[in-house]
Amino acid sequence: MPRVSVIVPCYKAGRYLPATVDSVLRQTFSSWELILVDDGSPDDTLETARVQAKRDPRIRFFTQPNQGQSAARNLGACEASPGSEFFYFLDADDLLHPEALARLVTFLDSHPEAGVVTSEKADIDSEGNPLPPNPVRRWASGFLGWPQKLHPTVSTTPFATYYSGCAGGIWALYRSRLFLQIGGWNEALRAFEDCDLLGRFALASQAGHVPEVLNYYRKHSSQMTGKGDFINSNYVAFRAFWDSCRPTNSREAQLLNNARRFHLLWHEPGRHFRICLKTAPALIKGPRGQAWWWFRTNLADGAKAWIRGLRQYLKSHS
Repeated sequence: MPRVSVIVPCYKAGRYLPATVDSVLRQTFSSWELILVDDGSPDDTLETARVQAKRDPRIRFFTQPNQGQSAARNLGACEASPGSEFFYFLDADDLLHPEALARLVTFLDSHPEAGVVTSEKADIDSEGNPLPPNPVRRWASGFLGWPQKLHPTVSTTPFATYYSGCAGGIWALYRSRLFLQIGGWNEALRAFEDCDLLGRFALASQAGHVPEVLNYYRKHSSQMTGKGDFINSNYVAFRAFWDSCRPTNSREAQLLNNARRFHLLWHEPGRHFRICLKTAPALIKGPRGQAWWWFRTNLADGAKAWIRGLRQYLKSHS
C-alpha cells in the first residue's frame, strides 16, 4: 500500500505532463502512487495521461468535466488508495526534486504535531531553465508586531501567515486523514485556495517547513494565472471566509485572535508603510517628484488602513 499519493490535476498540460511524471518516477522514496486527473481538457491531455499511466503500475488516471483545479485535486484525493497516509498535489507543469517525497515524509514522521509541511521552490521557464531566485515569502509577526519575512530555516509557519494570505504555493505534503477531515480544497476559490487550505491545516494542527528547494515551479505564457478583477474577487471571497471564521476550542480562539490582530493592525497597514520606507532614500535629495508622491500617498493610506483595522479589531471584541 503506498504511503504517498501524488495527485496531478491536468488541464491543457499535454506538453509538460511527461516531464512531470518523469520527476515522480525519479523519486528516491518509492512508496507512492501517482494519480492524474484530466479536468476536461480540450486538447490531447487525456490521451497523454493515458499513455503516461502505462509507464508504471503505480500510475492511474481519471477524467472529469471541466470544474477547475481544486475540484480535480479533490477527485484525486477521493480516488487515492485507502491506506495512503499523505497527499502531495503537484501541478501538471511542475517538477519534483528527486529527494522531495523522502525529505517531506521524514519531516512529518518525526513531527507528529504537524499536519502539513511546505518546502522552498525554484522557478523555471518553459524549457526547464532556471529563472532568477524567487524564494517563498512567509510574512509573520516580528519585533513589536511589525511584519517580517521568515528565514527559510524557520521550521514552522504561523497560522497568522496563511490567515493574512501572505504565503502560499501548493508545494506541500499533507496528512491525508486531516485533509479529508477539514474538507479538502475549497472549489469555490480559483485563487488563494492554497492559503485557504494551508490556513485550515495550520488552525487544526501545525504547519512545518523545510528549507530545501523541492519543487520546480514552471512559468510560461499558457499557465492558468489570473490578474486584476479575478484576483480581487477571489481575495474578497477568501477574506470573507476567514473574517467570519469562529473558533471551536480555546486554542483556535487564541490563534484567530492573534491572526486578526496581526492582519488588521500590522499586515494591511504595513504594506503601505514598507513602500514609504523604500522611497525614503530618494527623499533625501528633496521632497519632490514621484518619490514624494508615493511616500505621502502610502503614508496616508497606511494610516487609514491602521485606523480601519483598529476599529474592526475592537468591533470583533465588543
